[in-house]
Amino acid sequence: ETVWQAFTTTPSGFGCIYLDHCGNDANLNPGDYAITRTMIEQLVIFPLIFAFIISLAITYITILSYKSIGLVDKSTKKEHPKHIHTNPIPRGGGIPIFMAMLFATLTFIKIDTQIAGIFAGALIIMITGILDDVLDISPYVRLGIGVVAALIVVSSGIGIGYISNPIGPGVIHFDM
Repeated sequence: ETVWQAFTTTPSGFGCIYLDHCGNDANLNPGDYAITRTMIEQLVIFPLIFAFIISLAITYITILSYKSIGLVDKSTKKEHPKHIHTNPIPRGGGIPIFMAMLFATLTFIKIDTQIAGIFAGALIIMITGILDDVLDISPYVRLGIGVVAALIVVSSGIGIGYISNPIGPGVIHFDM
């Protein structure tokens, strides 16, 4: 099998396998990791297609459900900065996105504390979006709930160690 890109990383890297399993097409050393075509298919292509199909199905169901109960953005009847559509548009766009990501993740990835934390935060954001569709929640309340969701994600072990320096060369490190 052809090695597409070689790199060294920790064993927790998604889809990285030891050189012994993918041959020595890229002159890698034992202990190096490599991404192969099969791994790209298994870790990117199949989950993408799966999530796309789930998203299409749930989007259709969400549109029908929201239209049937009258939860559409009626910008012509309300004066509010968040209402930008000129025709009635069903709300609830976060539902298909969340569900597609959830089903694809449960199908293709081993769940750990960090992924559970990401989905806990995403669930809070999705529920907030649904409640906002029904109740028109204040932007300040939504911001506060977003901060709580982000804190849940961070408390699960997700963090940003560094970013590229936007105004110069190098990186800015956050991991002290």
